[in-house]
Amino acid sequence: MTSIPDEPGHPGRSLDVLRADYDELRQRVAVNGEEIGRLQLEAAKNKRKWHRDPGVLVATLALVVSVITFIAGQLNLRSEREIQTRNQLSALIEQLPTLMAQDAQNPYSSARDSLDLIAGTAATLIDRLGAEASTPSEKNEVAYALLTRLDLVGAKRLATAAEQQATNVTDKATAEKILAAIDFEAGDAPGGRDEFRKVISTVQTPQKELDSPLVRDLLTFDTELRWISDEVVLAKSCQDAAEQLRNATQILDRLPSEQFGAQRTALDNTSKTVTTH
Repeated sequence: MTSIPDEPGHPGRSLDVLRADYDELRQRVAVNGEEIGRLQLEAAKNKRKWHRDPGVLVATLALVVSVITFIAGQLNLRSEREIQTRNQLSALIEQLPTLMAQDAQNPYSSARDSLDLIAGTAATLIDRLGAEASTPSEKNEVAYALLTRLDLVGAKRLATAAEQQATNVTDKATAEKILAAIDFEAGDAPGGRDEFRKVISTVQTPQKELDSPLVRDLLTFDTELRWISDEVVLAKSCQDAAEQLRNATQILDRLPSEQFGAQRTALDNTSKTVTTH
């Protein structure tokens, strides 16, 4: 049998196969190149500093804005509460003089209960506002009201704070007179006398706002009258009261009598009180 030889390969077909293989290889190279580029980009993103990463910056900025907004809201709320508390305190203090006058005229009237409530509430508001948020004058007003209700602890605390905070002689002297009265009420007459001497020293020392001898004498006279009253009523010491009465008379004698008739009347009434005890 004659064998049939293999058909030799067609040159055109071999070229097509090579071209196809080449195209496939090039496609694979391109795909690999894209993948390498993507991986390099990811690596670059991971190496980027946090403060240059837009995502991190946006998140951080949002957090900062949120914190600032919260703090501002709390400050505004606190400010509004402080304003409301201040207004409430002022309204209560305005009522104290009238209530104290009514209580002095009739100790059994309803004014006494109202005075207790309002003075106590005002003291609480002063504490709530903080030491510097109320004025020495306000502290003195409430301290005096507490003193009339014999809340000596509360009165002394506020009067002491007012004395320390005071920047003018009037507020300082008022606080010291309250402290003197508290000592007398507590049975410490020597301590009260020391406080009254401190008041007189304070008002008699020339100050910028008290550069008038007339003003200093009037304040001293008023202090002497209060001192006399405490000596007679609380200390039961007519001898000490008589001494302060002489001092008050000397002060009034050097003032124009035609201008200070009310002070003369007050001194005469005080003198009668001393002589009848």
